[in-house]
Amino acid sequence: HSQFFSQGKNKQSLDAVEKAAFFVTLDDTQQGYDAENLVQSLDSYAKSLLHGKCYD
Repeated sequence: HSQFFSQGKNKQSLDAVEKAAFFVTLDDTQQGYDAENLVQSLDSYAKSLLHGKCYD
């Protein structure tokens, strides 16, 4: 972690993300709340907020 984020543009970018009050994601996949499958839908939503699709 410190090797890649301790200097230059990576450090500036990480600082901005850590200090942000909110952020915008531009994923094209809809994530929704499903009352009938609460745990699964919230897990999926949280994962998408943190990692997106994990491949793009």
